[in-house]
Amino acid sequence: MGECGFQDALERCPARPLHKTARILSARNLPAHDRGLLRGASLSWHFPRWTPRTGTNAALCPIGACPLKTRSLTLLDLRKECSEPTLKVIVKKSTWPSWHCPGHRKPLEDKGDVLLCPDGDQFPSRNRIPRFVTNGNYADAFGPEAKRYRLTQLDSYSGTTITRDRARQCVGEELWSQLSGKQVLEAGCGAGRFTEILLGRGACVTSIDITKAVDSNQENFLRSESHRVAQADIEHLPFAPQGFDIVFCLGVIQNTSSPEKSVSCLYEQVRPGGTLIIDHSTHSLSWYSKTAPLFRRLFRRLPPEESIKWTEKIVDLLLPLHKMVRNFHSAQMLLSRVSPVVCYYRAFPELNDQLQREWALLDTHQSLTAWYRHARTRGRIRRTLEQLGLQEIWCEYGGNGVEARGKRPLS
Repeated sequence: MGECGFQDALERCPARPLHKTARILSARNLPAHDRGLLRGASLSWHFPRWTPRTGTNAALCPIGACPLKTRSLTLLDLRKECSEPTLKVIVKKSTWPSWHCPGHRKPLEDKGDVLLCPDGDQFPSRNRIPRFVTNGNYADAFGPEAKRYRLTQLDSYSGTTITRDRARQCVGEELWSQLSGKQVLEAGCGAGRFTEILLGRGACVTSIDITKAVDSNQENFLRSESHRVAQADIEHLPFAPQGFDIVFCLGVIQNTSSPEKSVSCLYEQVRPGGTLIIDHSTHSLSWYSKTAPLFRRLFRRLPPEESIKWTEKIVDLLLPLHKMVRNFHSAQMLLSRVSPVVCYYRAFPELNDQLQREWALLDTHQSLTAWYRHARTRGRIRRTLEQLGLQEIWCEYGGNGVEARGKRPLS
């Protein structure tokens, strides 16, 4: 089979056992982050017995009879769906970019529960997560939200490919097929909706977030040879420059204090020949004609738990109305003018009612509590990338606004 990401391997899954490899692990004993998804992992498997069940992650076909044809599964699916599946995994250890002091740019000494800078700065490590930011910042509201909706946007939880499709669009087909073994900095990781996808492609992922969402991320995808987590600020990253093959940042930059500075700091981490992948919200007349900006002035000043409580009340009141008019475009447009609820009945009709509510709660809370909410045109994003010196720039409207990627020159 050769080296490949787990998602890609499953899509080509044959109906018979493959070559023998070094180590056999029971999928039932693997954590949700797919422990087999290590750098350059070669995968093969067999299924003594296939037991389908009902639900959003139901079995698609008896694997003993035919290959998977409609969508790939994760190890989370395998643990739920299969009776005694086994995976055979070859492990190759990764070499992580080392931790550096964000202020002095010097390597840090790991003392277990603290990282020490030669110039005297200290950074605690709690729950095995290095913390490079102090408590209390503009994104505090996102931490409790990530904890409450820890699984909501994971493809393995929703039974969809919504997140995977968005990531693939931004990464591009050429790089998508080459993610296995790449050192990826995932900036603004949240609870891990994209972490799951990157690990599933066999990448070695360093996930950072300025909020305590990193705890939820590590709970979803445990620390391993292919994954580590840190609480850090995009504008003060704890790495030496040019340490990553790919810097990946979706759904984040518009909520930072200075989008242009954030892009510059992220680009600093890209190795020669490496790729920066970003997106950004864009201008929308409808946003300024809605009541959401008025709600936002109030909500972003509430304590996180209080804002979550009020978001739930508003969503439970208004989401049924959005469902009623989901097939009537004019009525939907009128309702969206007075309702601050973010809903996905039209965008993602494949989500069931429970998931529609969870997605509405999560994204409505995010939109109403974001301290910063910038907008940029495609032209401005492209100019920012050009001024930084990126090459082979791709920049288009799509997703949540503008999606872009580009490469650092080799020299």
